[in-house]
Amino acid sequence: MDQFSLFRKPITWVILVLLSLGSGVFVYQNFEKANPLVHVDISMSRDSALSMASRMSQRLRLGPERFRQAASFTNDYRFQNYVELEGGGLDTFSVVMQRGDYHPYRWVVRQFQEYNPREVLFRFTPEGKPYGFKEKLPEDFKGAALDSARARYIAEEAAQKDWHANMKNYHLVEHSIEVLPSGRIDHTFVYENDTKSIADGKYRLRLVVSGDRLTELTWFVKIPEAFDRKYEEMRSSNTTLSSIATLLMALLYGLGGIVIGLFFLMKRRYVLWRKAFIWGFAICFFSVFLVEANQLPLSWLYYETSTSASNYIARTLLYGFLSAIGMGALVSLSITAGEGMGRMAFPRHVQFWHVWSKRAGSSKLVLGQTLGAYLFMIIVLAFDIAFYMFTTRHLGWWSPAGTLSDPDILATPFPWLSPFSVSLQAGFWEEAMFRAIPLAGVVLLTRNWKSHRFWVILVLILQTVVFGLGHANYPNQPSYARVVEMLVPFVIFGIIYLQFGLLPVIITHYAVDVFWISLPLWVASSPGIWIDRIIIVLLFLTPLFIILFFRFRNKKWTELPDTYRNWAWRPPKPEEEETSRRTMAPFAVESDFEKRPVFKWILPVAVFGILLWAFFSRFDHDDDSMTIKRKAALGIAKKEMAQRISLDSANWTVATTVKEGGTDHRFIWQEGGPEVYRQLLGTFLEPSHFMVRYMKTEGSVEERTEEFRMGVSGNGELLSYRHVFPEKQPGANLSRSEASELVDSLLHVEFQTGIFRLKEISVIPEKLDKRTDWKFTYADTANYPLRTGEARYQVQLAGNKLAYFGRSIHVPEDWQREYRDRESKLSVWRTISWLILVAVVIAGIVIGIIRWTKGYFSVRLFGIMTVFLTVVKLLSVANGWSQSLYAYPTGQDFGNYITVALIFQLLGPLFLALGMGVVAGMLPYTIVAQERIDVSSRKQFGLGLLLAGIIALVRFFRPELMPYIPWFGAANDYIPWLGVVFHNVDNFILLPVFAWLVTLGLNRITHMGKKRNAAGVMISLLMGLSITGSSLQQFAYMVPAGIVVGLMIWSVWYFAFRYSPSIIPVVMAGILVPEAVRQAIIAAYPGAMTGEIITLAVGLSIAVFWGREVRKITA
Repeated sequence: MDQFSLFRKPITWVILVLLSLGSGVFVYQNFEKANPLVHVDISMSRDSALSMASRMSQRLRLGPERFRQAASFTNDYRFQNYVELEGGGLDTFSVVMQRGDYHPYRWVVRQFQEYNPREVLFRFTPEGKPYGFKEKLPEDFKGAALDSARARYIAEEAAQKDWHANMKNYHLVEHSIEVLPSGRIDHTFVYENDTKSIADGKYRLRLVVSGDRLTELTWFVKIPEAFDRKYEEMRSSNTTLSSIATLLMALLYGLGGIVIGLFFLMKRRYVLWRKAFIWGFAICFFSVFLVEANQLPLSWLYYETSTSASNYIARTLLYGFLSAIGMGALVSLSITAGEGMGRMAFPRHVQFWHVWSKRAGSSKLVLGQTLGAYLFMIIVLAFDIAFYMFTTRHLGWWSPAGTLSDPDILATPFPWLSPFSVSLQAGFWEEAMFRAIPLAGVVLLTRNWKSHRFWVILVLILQTVVFGLGHANYPNQPSYARVVEMLVPFVIFGIIYLQFGLLPVIITHYAVDVFWISLPLWVASSPGIWIDRIIIVLLFLTPLFIILFFRFRNKKWTELPDTYRNWAWRPPKPEEEETSRRTMAPFAVESDFEKRPVFKWILPVAVFGILLWAFFSRFDHDDDSMTIKRKAALGIAKKEMAQRISLDSANWTVATTVKEGGTDHRFIWQEGGPEVYRQLLGTFLEPSHFMVRYMKTEGSVEERTEEFRMGVSGNGELLSYRHVFPEKQPGANLSRSEASELVDSLLHVEFQTGIFRLKEISVIPEKLDKRTDWKFTYADTANYPLRTGEARYQVQLAGNKLAYFGRSIHVPEDWQREYRDRESKLSVWRTISWLILVAVVIAGIVIGIIRWTKGYFSVRLFGIMTVFLTVVKLLSVANGWSQSLYAYPTGQDFGNYITVALIFQLLGPLFLALGMGVVAGMLPYTIVAQERIDVSSRKQFGLGLLLAGIIALVRFFRPELMPYIPWFGAANDYIPWLGVVFHNVDNFILLPVFAWLVTLGLNRITHMGKKRNAAGVMISLLMGLSITGSSLQQFAYMVPAGIVVGLMIWSVWYFAFRYSPSIIPVVMAGILVPEAVRQAIIAAYPGAMTGEIITLAVGLSIAVFWGREVRKITA
């Protein structure tokens, strides 16, 4: 019986239509009952908010005189989550808003100017009343130095006069001061409501006086730390399930479905990639790039004014474009694999790429699938409504309440774009990835098995579970709520796919998403919104319009011709096979190759390269070398912990990391030079050092709050100390004078100085329920040699207990802004450079897979390289596991954190190893059989030494914009010398792979140097500029250095590599070995020298082995 005959019967359609109508009525009547909604009366429009902000800034002289504006309607989700989960629920949240106790929903308007640090942010209630502001003044902005009484008077008077702040029931709980470099004193006053609270949350008001002007008025709710940590723990379960989905998707659908699936499809010539790639990249151009461009008006809220507006736009569009390319590739590959496997697995299905062709598009079958998809969409919505009604009412499940109103959509040029394009991407990609690949794959794998039906049913359920896990990152509770939600509808999706193919499930998925995402368009009110509504309706019904177009074009409904079913499709005839597997790359090797000048004189020239390297390389560094090992740092930290708090460290989990210098190092180096840098290193400039952390991984989330962090220098000195106390832990309520006296004694003990020798910068109290915490910052003007910046001490108290001490350099704001401006410009070119380099490798992987399907591949070399790199990366993760432990956020469940950390630390290395293995397996078959003339390993290595000398010469002229700090990461590993080996040894594979791919490309483009040599030179220069640009610090250096490196690439290719690519591994080893020797001489930490020496042995072994394997294959 025809599997589609059921839908040829009128009764089937009558039942489906009635179900859909009933579902539609159910959705209409119960929508608000199932979806917790917050009713917000937004009477202020975006234009009104912008206009009012402009008038207020002029009246109160706030922000820059000439400005650009950005506005957004925002919500304090943290407060909402707190009230819904611990403060009384959604009803209480609604009451708070109605009474005006606090306005979590608000308009925010930012007024800013390019290159101007001064800006202002206004807040308005949904009804249009002013609700606070915050003006940011540069730290060198001149202002008064008032005492606290005068500043408080100004704050309260301005708040009540200009902002109509009702402070009747508010009393002062915190007062802090900060002395700015300009001499201005900023006062911060925090008030708390005596009569109202929300559970343990406190209604508060913050007023800031900068000099003699009010610069901030912010209403906020102080939410207990315990809630934030509970919520973080709760959300970690969502993240864990989502990460498990990522793992399953990567391994089963990515590696198993896309990579392996396409591999076998290509071998059988079942791949139809052109239309898939056109659709995939077109969809992602809309859903990623155009959506990013469409959001630009809103993104100005986050624009960093230290950079130019044009650069910000360029970076935003560049990253959007790159994201579109990356996502487009994934979507295209998913569609290619899913459609191809479906065409092979389901012969009765309509050929997917012909469903909208002239004859198939007007067929009753395609019409039925389209109409059925729209009708089923309403049933899916009804199921969602029923599911949430049942789970929230009877099971107590939670999802955050929302509002249908979203005025931000009106800020975009095309409000309809996001609902359409995001839904289109989800419909195409998710159905191809989650439905077609697993279901078609299991049908193909088990079609001849007796248990075929069992496996299909099992995968039908599993694909739904994986799909639900992939959506588990939404803030729903329990964490598996969305997995359960999706079981029934997406099992049905799977059944529909098995019966009819991709078209109906794509349309249903698309339609459901358009409905949900476009809801704000239907409640928004603004001139012209009806145009966007019409557009979204037209786009929503586009699949149906296409069918109707073909119907009127053909003037009748037709039956689907059998030629449009999958069984009628035939793979193209194979191209004529090449007679020799090694005619893929027609190298013309001269018989006297080894006697050519480049190798005839290479050994003497290699000596010259060594001399260049020795003369132009640095064999020291600017940081302090480490003399102690990680174990000794642990011992020092343990001793300090025992002396200070008398706790048993055995009850704690200990982890370490190595902290290296940051922006403050660069600042001192550029402003003071090497001499001042060395003077401050080890005191106010922290050298590279161990950070030791004691934390709890068991117990309740509140118990896990307490932790200790200690900075231990490479020679065993304690640099910093931090003790994190739970917010609820009782403690003293010291006055400012009592706290200052205690801080003075601590400064004498820790740094042999006192507050009377220092300049007070800031004093910041924090009033908690059971204690008062203090933060003191002082500047040491006597021991700081520069006129710009400051050397500072920081001491923090939790009650009367030490919470933190440390030293630092204050980097001036104007210097930081100039630095960020330069970095933002350089980052664009770094990104482009890395993209070019990565594109070369990706192209090599794609070519390698294609070559493998045609038999031009060494499976042995692939296996060896893949296993080797995988083992190295796995052992590296294990050896450096302390670094992962150190990053553990104690608010998360420890098991969840470990699961997520392992998933993401193992997935990347696995796919990198597979990619490099594929390229390595393909490369020998780019060499012709004639290449049997061996070049001695000594000469190969000598060529590498010459190149190393040239590279050292190029680096010598690199401007020293920052101190040279070697890599200290391996010092933190359990076995440091092994960490050095793991960190460096894969370069002996990655660098030859890249060089070989460039060589292959140049050989192809120039026909072995016989044609288009100008193009070869240009490509070499592009590679050189990309290599230097990937670590760009200054344009003036990048261009000449890139040209030199590019000419070096062209020269070594033209005179050597184009004739004999098999020498590449040893030549590249010749480049890497001198750097390992240099690092061994520097020996920045214990184990570094041993590790570098072992790296030399392992790296050379890899190079020699690789060369021999290639020669065996090509023999």
